[in-house]
Amino acid sequence: MSTDSDQRPSTLWRPLLIGAIAIPPGVFFGAYGYLITQGIQWGQTSLQLGSVFTLFIVTGFSFVLGWVRRAWRLTRSELLIVYVMVSLSVCISGVSMVPFLVNSMVAGRYFASPENKWEELFDHVPWWFGPTDAKIVTDYYEGRGTLYSYETLQHWAVPLSYWCVMLLLFVFGSLCIANLVGKQWVERERLTFPLVQLPVEITAQTGAHSIWRNKLMWVGFATAGLLESINYINYFFPGIPTVWLKARRLDSHFPTNPWRGMRPFSIAFYPFMIGIGFLLTLEASLSCWFFYLLGKAQNVICIATGLRGAGSSGIARLPMLYEQGCGAVLALMIAALWIAARPIKARITGADASPDTAGFLSPRFSAIGLAVTLLVLTWMGSTAGFPAYIGLPFFALYFVFVLGIGRIVAETGAGWTMVQAGRPRELVTATFGTSYFSPRALATLAYFSWFDDDYRDAPMPHLLEAMKMRSAVGIRGQHLLAGVGVSTIVGLLSSLWTHLHIYYTFGAATAKVRGWYTSVGRRPFNRLSSWVNGPLPRDWAGLGGSLFGAIVAVLLALARQRIPAWPFHPVGYAIAMTPSMNYLWMPFLVAWVLKLLVLRYAGIQFYRRIVPLFLGAIFGDFIIPSLWGLYGTLAGRRTYFFFPH
Repeated sequence: MSTDSDQRPSTLWRPLLIGAIAIPPGVFFGAYGYLITQGIQWGQTSLQLGSVFTLFIVTGFSFVLGWVRRAWRLTRSELLIVYVMVSLSVCISGVSMVPFLVNSMVAGRYFASPENKWEELFDHVPWWFGPTDAKIVTDYYEGRGTLYSYETLQHWAVPLSYWCVMLLLFVFGSLCIANLVGKQWVERERLTFPLVQLPVEITAQTGAHSIWRNKLMWVGFATAGLLESINYINYFFPGIPTVWLKARRLDSHFPTNPWRGMRPFSIAFYPFMIGIGFLLTLEASLSCWFFYLLGKAQNVICIATGLRGAGSSGIARLPMLYEQGCGAVLALMIAALWIAARPIKARITGADASPDTAGFLSPRFSAIGLAVTLLVLTWMGSTAGFPAYIGLPFFALYFVFVLGIGRIVAETGAGWTMVQAGRPRELVTATFGTSYFSPRALATLAYFSWFDDDYRDAPMPHLLEAMKMRSAVGIRGQHLLAGVGVSTIVGLLSSLWTHLHIYYTFGAATAKVRGWYTSVGRRPFNRLSSWVNGPLPRDWAGLGGSLFGAIVAVLLALARQRIPAWPFHPVGYAIAMTPSMNYLWMPFLVAWVLKLLVLRYAGIQFYRRIVPLFLGAIFGDFIIPSLWGLYGTLAGRRTYFFFPH
């Protein structure tokens, strides 16, 4: 990736204005298309459909304007600032952000019943965690009232203020950490950041080597777009043949023990993931699919030998793959931070005054900002009843974990960073047992589920990628920082309005709305009820599974450093031990085979020549489904989901 060949000076106001204008309709379109017409998934993937499609539209307009007057064309830096702004807004409007938050705030009040006895738990929940008025909550779920009344807004104001401060602190804390490790990861360790290649190449609008002039890119684009279009047409006209791209469950092929341990087992051929896999190092792509299949083999062996039981507690959960993944992520991050500690300290103290082409906050400010963020988050938790001496390590673990997700995406480009178990919440309850906490502390911890349940739309990977783009293209740090700030505020306001408007208009519990976000909102009270009515002891087995995963990850890292041509990457092991690879292992396998054959029999030069083919497959697999989703949204018709299932 080269620096920006366009020598015109970049402005600040143009990308900020364009990004601020593009974010609200983009957030609304993404939410409406997912919740109502149910034909598009704007986020949830590490390379987001929403940000790529927006960049495509903005770049196209910029190119047309450049024909009229060259000065009107946006520079590559300006386009990438818009891309970063949109990507952060997509995060805020996605999984474990605003949609999880607003549904978690009201679900307990609406779904309480004599059977579940949730009303008995209301006294343990701080009053500012969500609206308590029955009419306000009922209108939200049944679509009978309106958001635009003083009474409704009044009941939402205080709870949203509390939680939005916390959300902003998560983004700010992630920004501080990213700035502390950015120079180390981008400049010294030179992580691959495969997902950065597409936006960087797209924004090179002119020049002989522009990807827009590359015929192979258009072949890949057309191939992926045609294959997806066949499936979209099949959705409307079932008589048209379909193409096997999406995940197909093969669980029926494993009906009895021990082969039931293969479940869930799917095979998919997503063009965009094959394209991403082709950009990875061979060790990264090999490790992702190999360790995933090895995990399935562990399940089968544990069932066959009787080590895995029918229960869900203790060693009956063997081989505890998800706990292994959690331990691997944490171990790799502790090791990475240990390696980076001395360079970071040198930059904070001023001993290292070398230019930083990646970061856009000063190291000292980043360190202070992170410390203040952790203290404020701990204080906010303690005011709600969560002990400060546990809250501080809990929030620290959260940031270490999302940093681990960022590292995984930076090295493997894993398209779907879904984490099922072993998150900070599970680590806290496993270490102390739920009986250690008061009911109010458990209520607070349960409500923290909205940001600790899933990490598919965590901002951290996108902030790290912004630093890689800054280093590759030469974006001015102050411009990028301004873009992050504006997009965070505009994205948060847009997402809050969008989801509250949709739910008060259509009803969160009606058949008019896709129900997954609504069901997620019930998780805090489900957990709280379970913890209060059935206290859990310390989970030694789960902690042991995490420790085992940590040891394996460290051993893999040591082997990679000391054994020549060692084929496995510890990050691949970490992501493979989570549900992320359930749908993606086959695309990684296909990409690994293709790249291995190309490098072995055609050489590195041929590989470089055909990279645009795979970039085109990624590009086409995002743009064409976006256009179909736009059609479905405007026509009010449900359409085919191109990912994940």
